[in-house]
Amino acid sequence: NTQPSHPKIVHGRDQVGEMLNDIYSRDMTHHLDRCVVQGDHVAFTESCEYKDGVRVLASSMVSLRGGKIARQILIQAWDE
Repeated sequence: NTQPSHPKIVHGRDQVGEMLNDIYSRDMTHHLDRCVVQGDHVAFTESCEYKDGVRVLASSMVSLRGGKIARQILIQAWDE
């Protein structure tokens, strides 16, 4: 629910863990596909579906540093 000019930003293990716990505790399915890894960069799409049929498609670009996520840009499109 954030705008490009005011993106949601999370820092550190605790904030990232809290965000992921929220997402993956929901009654929905997640499917990763179209994964591409090149050096310290990763790109993938994720399709999700809630139990009520609402679908979400996400596209991510990730930069790694020392094998850990240093930055991720995520764009989502939701059924409305």
